[in-house]
Amino acid sequence: MFSLGDWITVTVHGGKHTGQIYAYDEFFVVLDILFRKPDDVLNQPLPPHVTPKSDFIVLNSKSIIKTERLKSPPYSDPRMLKAPPVRKLHAEKLAEREAKEVYKRRIDASKKGVGVTTEAQKVFDALSKTLPCRWDNKNIVVMDEVIVSPPYNTSSCKSSNEAALDRVKRVLGGERKRMGLNS
Repeated sequence: MFSLGDWITVTVHGGKHTGQIYAYDEFFVVLDILFRKPDDVLNQPLPPHVTPKSDFIVLNSKSIIKTERLKSPPYSDPRMLKAPPVRKLHAEKLAEREAKEVYKRRIDASKKGVGVTTEAQKVFDALSKTLPCRWDNKNIVVMDEVIVSPPYNTSSCKSSNEAALDRVKRVLGGERKRMGLNS
């Protein structure tokens, strides 16, 4: 079929990508394509001191609609044909980036209610823009003080802290009004 280093144009649902096959992983079924950034693809000679910019795109092979091998590279400048050097990876920085991303994804996942209605999720999203919220089964816990139960209106708020309860009711009532829901 294709080999590493072949120049191809790949059509996916999001458009077309032209570049050089850099890697293919059969286990993860992904194709890595090295391509030049648009400002360098003018096919005009670059000044000798300018290094062409390049980037990679990683595609799931299942998302590829059509693949076409190019007879010749789309660039005339020889610097555009050479893959960039592989740089040293800093394992500590990569581990730190991974940990931050995992933390962020866990926070994002904790903000999605399981088995709740779309309206409930909208109420949660609206409240969490102003106040710290989390899900406890189908209840929204606000500021670790107030519990908002289905149907997620001001009369379904409960707390022993009157000040926190009043604040949450005020914010909840305003958000439900803004969303066109009755309080």
